[in-house]
Amino acid sequence: MDKDFEAVILSACRTPIGSFGGVLKDISAVDLGALVESVCENAMDAGGAVEVSAQHGVNVTCRPVAISRAVATLIDNALKYGSRARVTLGRVDDCAVVTIDDDGLGIPEDEREKVFAPFYRIEGSRNRDTGGVGLGLAVARTTAREHGGDVTLDAAENGGLRVRLELPVATASAVPPAGKPEERFALEKA
Repeated sequence: MDKDFEAVILSACRTPIGSFGGVLKDISAVDLGALVESVCENAMDAGGAVEVSAQHGVNVTCRPVAISRAVATLIDNALKYGSRARVTLGRVDDCAVVTIDDDGLGIPEDEREKVFAPFYRIEGSRNRDTGGVGLGLAVARTTAREHGGDVTLDAAENGGLRVRLELPVATASAVPPAGKPEERFALEKA
């Protein structure tokens, strides 16, 4: 791989939220349940076997496009490395929790943190035929952490892999008033 290209990608993965342009223009409070259902519907429309159970009214303050891409990447991985994705969303205390289970081979426990490194691939279960270069999990975790959350991996209850995306729920003052779901919030860079 070209070293300059690799340096640009690694730099983008490590760039903190708000570093592009000084203002966070794309921050808004969204119903994460609706966002997750939309991403799942897109995957189903593309032929993916996805089961979804998403609690509505779990609002998060986020960059919706970035979170949507992260969720889509995690679902896409479940479909690539397993035959189906089971997606749930609920609230645990002050945290929105998206859980994605697949029925693939899973990831060995000693590899679970390593796969978050950019360009890292587990060659035994992940091969070039799948088309990935090892950036999906790195970008998804970086996005979650930019929003005060995280992405973690564990074994699914019935085999396969469980991916858990956690994000802090929005405070009441960050949720748009009823009837104005399109209202946007801009935060100035500190």
